[in-house]
Amino acid sequence: MEIPKRFKIGAHEHIVHFRQKIRKGRTNGRSWLGLKVIELARENFNGVRTHYDIQQTFWHEVVHSILGDMGHALNRDEDFVDALADRLNQIVETAEFDDGPT
Repeated sequence: MEIPKRFKIGAHEHIVHFRQKIRKGRTNGRSWLGLKVIELARENFNGVRTHYDIQQTFWHEVVHSILGDMGHALNRDEDFVDALADRLNQIVETAEFDDGPT
């Protein structure tokens, strides 16, 4: 999957920025809910990350952004966010499309 540089959640456009590393908190990604920005790290403290790992982080941060947009308390539940992001990523990775009309 190609990671988008921008997308919409509700009426708000979100922008995705890649950083070589995100030093604060030794994290792989961050969601800036008020700014509508997602940052993704190309490297972590152990070195270069795989595209799949970066994609997983993208979905994790998207889930935070969706729940934040909804004002939902699950936005702070990292286990829930991880589980939902994993399943969204799995859907995208295993999706099959028919070339015919819908």
